[in-house]
Amino acid sequence: MKFGIVYPNSNFYVERKLIIDVAKTCDELDYDFLLTWDHYLTPNTRTTIDAWTLISFLSSVTTRIRLGTCVTPIPFRNPAQLAKVVASTDFLNEGRTILGVGAGWSVLEFEAFSVWHDDRTRVSMTLEGVQLIKRLWIEDRVDFQGKYYSTRGASIFPKPRQYPHPEIWFGGLGNRMISGATVLGTGWIPTMIDVDEYSILTKKIKSGLNGRRFSFAYNLYNPAKNAEDYIRKIEDFEDAGCEYFAVNWRYEPEEMVLNLKWFEKEVISTF
Repeated sequence: MKFGIVYPNSNFYVERKLIIDVAKTCDELDYDFLLTWDHYLTPNTRTTIDAWTLISFLSSVTTRIRLGTCVTPIPFRNPAQLAKVVASTDFLNEGRTILGVGAGWSVLEFEAFSVWHDDRTRVSMTLEGVQLIKRLWIEDRVDFQGKYYSTRGASIFPKPRQYPHPEIWFGGLGNRMISGATVLGTGWIPTMIDVDEYSILTKKIKSGLNGRRFSFAYNLYNPAKNAEDYIRKIEDFEDAGCEYFAVNWRYEPEEMVLNLKWFEKEVISTF
């Protein structure tokens, strides 16, 4: 089992020194990855940092941990432009980037900064967008004509450091997103799902991989109250097929670094 955190990129967590201290602590301790929320605004906050700007910044203050989103709403941005941003980030941090993939849920931010569509359309845009992103990462020149996106003569250089492309971790629980994760992704990181459903969906994804390498992760939305609760939860998900366990690090700002050290000593060390 490998461990990481999801940084709650909003409100009073948007503080430069705090973000640096948390990232550097993860980098120095036995954490594998740090992911961040990717929102411009939600019903709960209007204070956020652009996630890919944050990841690029953290790439310059860390040397080891992987960095990414949990998750990026693909229909929110032009996927060809996003492909360039992620490729550049992966090039600069020498292959430490994870693109988290979702369809988006905050009507507020889509209406403010993008265009909102119904659930089915957003999922379709997500799947088509990921297809375009992957082609841009792999191919030297791309002509693409889809239902939602098109490009002519697009090229991305330098290519990402990771070969054949950066990790793509899907979120979501619906049938089409699970199918998309299986066919297009390299990982799956759901949240707010019980262990029985996680086990069922993990087996469903595995049945379609044909032996292809895939990362099974889980994002614990609410931090546990003590080490025993964490260990019990992690063991349950490990038995269900989880290999990467993340916690939404929603502690009080002054407790975040101390709790990273505590979690490594009391929880990570037991696995």
